[in-house]
Amino acid sequence: MNPIAVIPCMFGAFCMLCVACGAAPQAECESAGSAAKPALAPDSTTAPASSQSSSSSATVLLDRLEERGRTMREFTASIVVEQFSALTEEREVRRARIVMKGGGGLWNSIGIVVDEFIDASGRGTTDGRRFLFQDGWLIEIDPTRKQAVKRQLVRAGGAFDPLRIGEGPFVVPLGQPRAAIEREYMVSDAAIPDHGFFKTLRSTPDGLLALRLVPREGTVAHRNMRSVVLVFDGATLAPRGVELTRPNGDTERVLLRESVIDGGIDESQAAVIALPDMTGWRVDERPLPPSGADGEASPAQPPREPRG
Repeated sequence: MNPIAVIPCMFGAFCMLCVACGAAPQAECESAGSAAKPALAPDSTTAPASSQSSSSSATVLLDRLEERGRTMREFTASIVVEQFSALTEEREVRRARIVMKGGGGLWNSIGIVVDEFIDASGRGTTDGRRFLFQDGWLIEIDPTRKQAVKRQLVRAGGAFDPLRIGEGPFVVPLGQPRAAIEREYMVSDAAIPDHGFFKTLRSTPDGLLALRLVPREGTVAHRNMRSVVLVFDGATLAPRGVELTRPNGDTERVLLRESVIDGGIDESQAAVIALPDMTGWRVDERPLPPSGADGEASPAQPPREPRG
């Protein structure tokens, strides 16, 4: 998946990376809304073997991730997301839960609920906002204000894989063809990031595997990030950690706890991907614009905060 990266933009395009995205650049979010594939570098298909190929162990892991993603139907995790600003040297932290449900490589429901926000001063506050991708719509739900913003990402009957490179904001290559990953990124083995945020992973590294992805020149990802390190459980391939570095030095880190693939969904987890009763709420609905004369729809605009 990029269940991680589900995350890396579920709060960025909507204001964060959740498993893996923070204040994502607008171009990245617009590419997710329009399902446009990033342009490849002119020489990306003819690059020398030394830069085109991954290491043998990285290749094996990419093959395993591709196969695992084809069969996985559920993903659940508790996540902690840290956003570090290189300019101000300040950090913000969010604690959240993520639930994904689908099958056959497609996800019909992805939900994130934000439980706590900790600002740069260290002050923590409860949140409660939810982000739900369902039936082609991205829905931001604010139960405290009783308001919601619904943004259509794909037309009825259309296909949209929020984890596929070039279509969604998530970077984790679960279920994505190895050839597609290697076409967009230079892939190599990695160590668990040497940062205190990942101390729980570093204290028990046995059984964990990590990949480092560096975007190739000419891709959308190359404009938006320097690199991303992804940590997986070696046995189940469930994502355990993400460290994404931006060109300006900003860093987003994601730690996934109780990360489980196909472990079932309990009542509390089912509530994360269920629409609440919004009777009497203020609902701002933004369908895709009509297709133009050339049959292509105009790019969807990033969501705005509802007034009031």
